Amino acid sequence: MRRNNLAIFLVFFVAVFSSASQVLARPLSYNLAPGDTLRYLAGNSVVDINFDTVLGVPVVWVGTGNGTSVSTDMGVTWRTFTASEGLNANSVSALHLQGDTVWVGMAHSELFGEDLFPVGDGFSFSIDTGLTWFDTSPDQSTGENYFSDQVFGMLPFDITSGPYGVWSSVFFGGLIRTTDGGATWVSVYPTIEARADFENNDYADLANRFFSVTSGPTSSSGDTTEVYAGSANGINRFLLIDAKIKLASGPIWSISNDPNGSYTWMAGGDGISRLSRDPIPQIQSYFDSTRAGIPPGIVLSSASPISFTASALTHVGVFDTTGTDTVGAGLAYTLNEGTSWTKILDAPFMGSGNGGYDLAFTNGALFVAAGDSGLQRSSDGISGWQRVYVDSAVSSNILANRVLSIAHVPLSSDLYVGTGDGVYRLTLNASDSVIGWEPALYKNGDLTDTVGLAIRALDVFEINNDTVLVAGAHAVGSGKRHASLLSIDAGLTWRVANWDLVAWEYAKNEDTLFAATNGGVLIMTYTDSTTVDAVGQVRRFPDSLLFSPPFYSIVNMGDTMLWLGGKAGYARRIGSGPDSVTFNWNLFHSIPRDSVDRIFAYSFEAGSDTSISGNFVTALHIQNFGGQRTIWASTRPTGSPQTTGVSRSTDDGKTWSVSNPDKITWNITSYNKRVWAATSEGLYTTVDAGTTWTEKLIIDAVNSTEFGADIEILSVAQVDDTTVFAGSDDGFARSTDLGTTWTITRSFVGLQTTIAGGAEVRVYASPVPYSSVNSNPLRIHYKPEQSGPVTIEVFDFAMQKVATILNAVDRVGLPGTDPFGTNHHVEEWDVLNDNGQRVATGVYFFRVLMGDTTEWGKLVILR
Repeated sequence: MRRNNLAIFLVFFVAVFSSASQVLARPLSYNLAPGDTLRYLAGNSVVDINFDTVLGVPVVWVGTGNGTSVSTDMGVTWRTFTASEGLNANSVSALHLQGDTVWVGMAHSELFGEDLFPVGDGFSFSIDTGLTWFDTSPDQSTGENYFSDQVFGMLPFDITSGPYGVWSSVFFGGLIRTTDGGATWVSVYPTIEARADFENNDYADLANRFFSVTSGPTSSSGDTTEVYAGSANGINRFLLIDAKIKLASGPIWSISNDPNGSYTWMAGGDGISRLSRDPIPQIQSYFDSTRAGIPPGIVLSSASPISFTASALTHVGVFDTTGTDTVGAGLAYTLNEGTSWTKILDAPFMGSGNGGYDLAFTNGALFVAAGDSGLQRSSDGISGWQRVYVDSAVSSNILANRVLSIAHVPLSSDLYVGTGDGVYRLTLNASDSVIGWEPALYKNGDLTDTVGLAIRALDVFEINNDTVLVAGAHAVGSGKRHASLLSIDAGLTWRVANWDLVAWEYAKNEDTLFAATNGGVLIMTYTDSTTVDAVGQVRRFPDSLLFSPPFYSIVNMGDTMLWLGGKAGYARRIGSGPDSVTFNWNLFHSIPRDSVDRIFAYSFEAGSDTSISGNFVTALHIQNFGGQRTIWASTRPTGSPQTTGVSRSTDDGKTWSVSNPDKITWNITSYNKRVWAATSEGLYTTVDAGTTWTEKLIIDAVNSTEFGADIEILSVAQVDDTTVFAGSDDGFARSTDLGTTWTITRSFVGLQTTIAGGAEVRVYASPVPYSSVNSNPLRIHYKPEQSGPVTIEVFDFAMQKVATILNAVDRVGLPGTDPFGTNHHVEEWDVLNDNGQRVATGVYFFRVLMGDTTEWGKLVILR
């Protein structure tokens, strides 16, 4: 819906709706058999026009105060839908078309005191161009249905759609969205305060009162959609980023850098992400079980660390969706950087207690820490898996052969293995086959009986020519404590660097060791082989509620870059040394694939030369032409020094310029460089970005009937190089020469529900309801079949005559069938009675005497 008198709320709702008691009649031109779909324009208050092409056929939908109509011949003939033909109401408040799917915001009118208000009835929608209809009446997040007959203002004012669902702006209901075809709706709030305002049923926050919404792809990427929503307190810009350029999910269990340094891989709680490294990390791909690249049966709900070879063979361990990381779902590998994946469902990686907990490519083999299935080895990383025992003498030791972590120093013969019973070291030959076993480097009792035995994290680093081994011991059993253990002599002796933090992964940056833990970033400073800050410093992420512990992964990506993965995504730090952990971090949040990220809110700032004209945003439009994207906004003032006008921005709303002032604009649209504005004072167009505007008078080229100079235009759409449609309270107009000449289509709707033999109804009034706040006059349209005197009289609800509009004045008869409703006369009434006084608010009837014919119609007069 576009026509809103925003200054006076009582009027702005009702102006576009026909009276709830006004009824429908069929014109003479379509005498259909019972059950045939109505084939004429639904009503004369054309509040919205949408156009699309479906399988090469042009499709035009219009929403009116008395139903919706569709045309497949550019507005020459129509098929109409009302409550009797599938809609859940008759009055249309908003309309949106995408292909053969049309969404219609519905409403009806009710008396509240002495005033008639529109009340929302939710939506009717069709996915087959109107052949069948479905209804949805959104329940808002408070659990109450605000599209009910109890609250006015809860009706759709504007609708848009895209790859991320259907959106609608609702005055008291805020901004709502559905991603499942209307089965469920959620509210999208611009602020925390707006959420509280709605959920507490206050409805006082103007930022949560939405009138307009539009969407489209960003100029930088077709995978990201913007939604602009106009409220009574400015514009909000929301981003919806496609899954392929979002992180797969949080938490980030591991971060790995591929051998050539081009990509960073992240194993998350619901998939895998691949990021380009230079110059700024950009997510390039997204892989999970919903994508064709991941084979069926592999659900990346809890992916384990990723490993790879120089030949780009990349592996990831996966676990199923039971909510635990102890139920293995196999391994998956790719040879083409994630374009396609192959599953490995061998027994060691499947089932409870098994899986790919940690992976390490050595020089000639892939080793997998497979949990209860022990240490697994394959020479090609794909097949021929063999179990390797960490100690040939204790192959029956269940805990010692429950392998949870692996650490390997490139080009060395040492493979460190973290188990459920401590740390072991294996010796590899040139082909990375195991040729030697060493008793546990660390096991229960080496330090204290209270240290946990399950070595869930294990890394080995070279610092100042020393081999530094660090292990995260997780408490298993009563009386045990979590600990980070440190060895500076390749595992011969150990010390406790930190108690009670759950360490998941370690990294080195220069001479500093970092650990990702449940309590923050653990920092251990190494000086030399005899001096280590073994106590460690624990630092939470710098005062951020958006990125706080627990952290699960940490990796060094060069001399000055450290990456940290946590429950909410990942962070990247530039800098070196232990102190730099508290600054220079960039956060990258994990955003659900269909979530909304509000990144900007624009509102009027008094005295600012870059502000939009006003805060009350009644219409929005995104224009794309010549590589330039322009956001157009129609505004009304909410205070001084704001103005009524149209504003435009070419930088995503950061700055604005104002044009076409002092006209209420209900609808903005564009075609290439031409922009159209349907305003309270006529139809305007510009081809120079709003520097100059030209008014287009709408006069029928055949019989010179007209919308009238400065008449209120409610809707407009240009659909090709030359064709323009416009709607007003007084009918639908079509031009095939960019507004130079017009054909006007009207539907004559009177008081009677049926006419014997399908005879044509020859009278109607517009606008109905009528309010003096509107600048348009109240008009009586009629069609005498023969020339002669015509009398038009108005009666109150008690059938007492209050005014004579026309008294026996000769008019020329206009006989013949008229499918477009153009051949008729129009008389204006100033809503004064015969004594020159304005009539009171209420329901009135008018009678048109045309020779031997008498026609009746109904009026609703508001304040």
